[in-house]
Amino acid sequence: MCALSPPFVANNLQFLALKIVKGAYGQIPNHYSYDLKSLIKSMLTVDSSKRPNINKILTSKVISKRISGFLTESKRIE
Repeated sequence: MCALSPPFVANNLQFLALKIVKGAYGQIPNHYSYDLKSLIKSMLTVDSSKRPNINKILTSKVISKRISGFLTESKRIE
């Protein structure tokens, strides 16, 4: 979603499956932070045992910072 397109794109189902199995996806645009790019890369890792679980994702630097921002903003609105 950061790249404004799906991570895996192909002309047919066979090539799409091949890209997914190989973990071949387009580059994340450079205007995104290193932390976000690293998180996305880890989430798209081919080996499922090496992918982060939801707790690891939510406590990652980039996501926890974003959640804190939302919580702070919602307190101001109340």
